Amino acid sequence: MVHIGSNGSLNVRIGHNPPLFVLEKDRSKNNESYDSLDSGAIDVADAHGNYKAGIYVNYQGNGVVYANQYITNAIPSTKNKTQISYASIQGPEIAAYDRGTAQLFNGEAFIDFKNHFQSIANTTSMTVSLTPLDWNTYGLAVIEKTSDGFRVKELKGGTGNFSFDWGVKCVRAGKEKFQVVRQASQ
Repeated sequence: MVHIGSNGSLNVRIGHNPPLFVLEKDRSKNNESYDSLDSGAIDVADAHGNYKAGIYVNYQGNGVVYANQYITNAIPSTKNKTQISYASIQGPEIAAYDRGTAQLFNGEAFIDFKNHFQSIANTTSMTVSLTPLDWNTYGLAVIEKTSDGFRVKELKGGTGNFSFDWGVKCVRAGKEKFQVVRQASQ
């Protein structure tokens, strides 16, 4: 199904294949054709008929959401009759993150990953950030990273008993070959 706006240009397309520029990108990257009539696509165009956003199922059977600039989520505000628009975090990888607050005991702590995070994160790509919640310290260091979590120690042999915030980011398992630079779309 195609919808043409009052200006005579395409503005919505619902079909079984993604737009041509996606097909060409997938074919050139993977040397495979995309001929499935059973995978859906919805594409939205600007006033000139250029695709700007959409969703489709790719040749591997994975759902893809795309936009030419950014993706936002509209959230109703609980304080008044407005809405909050948060933009999706963007970066050069398909990532997973977890964060929290933990407690040092005698200058040391081990942070166990939650099962849901372990199941989707490639922990060999892990980056950890720490923020001590006490001013009277030389700081903190990550001294060990494992697939189960990470170990933190206070610097200079410190023996503090205080809280700290932590954040960990990893590439999603199975998505390590995400291609950042691609051929320009038509």
